[in-house]
Parts: sequence; C-alpha cells; structure tokens
Amino acid sequence: MDALGDCSDNLLDSLDHLDHSMSELDTLDLKSFRGFSPSMENIHTWLSSALTFHTTCADAIDSERQQEKLLPLQARSEYVQEILTNALSFFVAFKALLDKTFPGTPTRRRLLSSPPLSSLPEWITDAQRRHLLQQGGSSEMAPANAIVAKDGSGQFVSIQEAIDAAPLKSRTMHVIYIKQGIYDEAVVVPKAVTNLAFLGDGIDKTIIQGQRSVAGGSTTFGSATLAINGRGFVASHLSVRNLAGPKGRQAVAVRVSGDQAAFYRCSFNGYQDTLYAHSSRHFYRECVVSGTVDFIFGNAAAVFQRCNIQALLPDPGQKIMITAHGRVTDLQNTGFSFHGCRVEGSGRLVAQSHRFPAYLGRPWKDYATTVFMQSDIGGIIYPAGWSEWEGAPLHRYKTVFFGEYLNTGAGAAQSGRVYWSVPSLTMDQARQFTVGKLISGLDWLPYSGVVFANNL
Repeated sequence: MDALGDCSDNLLDSLDHLDHSMSELDTLDLKSFRGFSPSMENIHTWLSSALTFHTTCADAIDSERQQEKLLPLQARSEYVQEILTNALSFFVAFKALLDKTFPGTPTRRRLLSSPPLSSLPEWITDAQRRHLLQQGGSSEMAPANAIVAKDGSGQFVSIQEAIDAAPLKSRTMHVIYIKQGIYDEAVVVPKAVTNLAFLGDGIDKTIIQGQRSVAGGSTTFGSATLAINGRGFVASHLSVRNLAGPKGRQAVAVRVSGDQAAFYRCSFNGYQDTLYAHSSRHFYRECVVSGTVDFIFGNAAAVFQRCNIQALLPDPGQKIMITAHGRVTDLQNTGFSFHGCRVEGSGRLVAQSHRFPAYLGRPWKDYATTVFMQSDIGGIIYPAGWSEWEGAPLHRYKTVFFGEYLNTGAGAAQSGRVYWSVPSLTMDQARQFTVGKLISGLDWLPYSGVVFANNL
C-alpha cells in the first residue's frame, strides 16, 4: 500500500467517525440528561479519532518520497483538519457547559434496555467465558463460532479466511479460536467486522507473523502484520510478530484503529514501531510489548495494565524510545497510560546498556501525552527519563504532558528528569489516566471478558 492508499483509507474512516458522532449526538435527550453520559464520551472519542485519521493522511503526504505526488491533496487536508479541530472545540465547550449545568457525581451505568455492543453469545456461560478469555484455548475448549488450524482440523486453515466469513456489524461477539501454529499471513479486521474475538493457545503457541516494512517498500501504516479496524475487538493468548528486524526501519506488528479494543495475555514483537496504537480506545492487560525505537506509538487513548515493556538491542547509534504519542491538540481525549507495568531490557541490551540510552518516550506531536504509574522502571532508563523529538519546535515542550506517579526501580529516580516533564504527579492528576477516566472502561470492558482494575 502506498501513501495515497493510506490517505484514501484514513479519509473514509474519518468520515465514518463523523457520521457516528452525529448519529450519537442526535440521540441525546437534554430534557432527561443527568450528568455523565456514555454518549458524550463516545462522541468525544470519535471526533478525536476523525482528526487523527486526517493527521495520518497528512503524515503520509509529508513523507519525503510522496510529498510532490500528493501536494494537491495537502491544502485540502489542512483545511479539513481545521474544520475538525473547530468541531472538537465546539463539542468540548458544549460538554463543559453540560458538566456545569448538571454537577454532581457522575454515573457510568449503561441502561439495561440497551444491549451492550460487545456481549459474548448467549450460548457461552460465565464459566466458559472465563475459560475462553483467561485460560486460553484448547481442544477441549468451549464452543467457538469458527476454528482456524494449520493442520486442517478446523473449518479454516488461515485466519483471514475466518475473518472474511465472519458476520458484518455483529452486535454479539463472534469467536474465532486459532489453534497453535505459526501463521505467516498479513491479517486485516475490516471496520465492518465488529465484536470479533481471537482466542489462541498461548503466546508461545499461537503466532501470527509477517515481515513487511518501510525498508521493504511498505508504508508504516500499511506494514502491520495484524491491522484492526473494527470496533469491539478482543484478543487473548497469542503473539503477533513483525520479522523485518532492526534494519527494516518502521515495521508494525499490530495496528489498532478500531474503538474499544481489548488484549489479554498477548505478545507484540518487533523493533521500530512494533505497536501502532493508532486511534480510539484500547486496553492491554498482562501483555508483552518488545522493540527499540518508538515501539509503542500512535494517538489512541490506551491503558497498559500489568504489562511487560521490553526494550531490545537496537542498531548501533540508535537510542531506545519506548513511546511516541501523537496527540495534536489539547481538545483530543487521547494519551498513553502504563499502570502497574514492568519496564526492562532484554539480556543482550542489559549487557550493553551503557552504549544505548533508553527513554520512556518522546513527543511525536505537540500535545503528546504519556504517563507511567505505579510501575517498575528498570535501570536501562536514562536519568533524563524523556527525550526530545529531533527538529521539533521549542513550543512543543510547553504543551506536552509526560508524567510519572509512584514508580519504583533503578530507573524511577526523579532528580535527573527533563524540565518539561512532571516526575511526581498528584493523585488527582494520576486518576485522570486510569481505566475509568482515560478510556471510560466501565462502559465497555466488562463485556469484553478481560479482567481490569478501574482505579489506581
């Protein structure tokens, strides 16, 4: 896929998110409105995502090899981005007015008369749900809608075939059990395939892998081994890898663009740009993410809880950057939150850590937002904690928000941190980056079946 193809896909997704926002806005009944509304959070997320999709297109236009070819599109893209920013501004002001008009403790209970969009099928009992999403798959597992097996013992031998046969716009979870094996394929979950679950046999047993990369002629956006565009996606007990290696430059293992995506005990392995948390709301629980440069990046609102963040040995001369968040305006409700995680280096890196400075992250865009809370920060992290983005304007360091809260470990010392970070968040500040606040988790995570902690 070239930059023009990336733009086309992202502009269509932007239109879809605008349509969702307008439809949700039409359902609001201000006469019976009382404080917090899940609809308001949805609208804010979808408007933020609409802007993110346009920003992604603009990034493609700005790529050196494509800029001249796509120059006529650049002015139009910038104009639409301005309109989207204005729409976000009006909505944020409207939301603030409602908060002032209806003060008090918000409620996050969903009306029982409205079925959740991410509910498992009725034939899956509570016991089976726990087996499926917490114990992993097996030949004795509970019923699934489809089974993928390399040895031909399922209905499908490839994951993409099973996805292509899945229902469109499903309101209940469609479960695909992926038996152990190595699946060499690029997998795409279309945006029309909603509420889809991948259940594997374990992170060392069910493995999806590819090796597309920028060095190999792909774009960053198009290099993903697994690309998730549909809403309500769940994955458990599997690994996704990009095998392009450190010389592949940008090479994405997983790109997540769909809203309300949840991952439990999964592993994402690559080098540069391993996990592209592109847009909308995500949750990662007890997952492993490994890489070197910007290996968790994007402009999603994403919470990583009890995850293992592992830095690998990079190419000579490279610096290790764990995160690169891409928030472009303070009106968006995006950010990365690492809660109760472990940050460490691989054995090869630890032995040579003096040669390769490692940082918690750097600001990809002007309002980049990332926090590490109650996490174990290993000694591989350089005392400054955070790195500048080469060539970024100085004003960026007045608008970014990089914070830390009650972290431990050899790399958690606050004394040497850069002046533009917040090395000691208050409890009130930290609460804004919990599951309940950052991603409105109580509205959708219970229906994913993935365990989570809502607060600090």
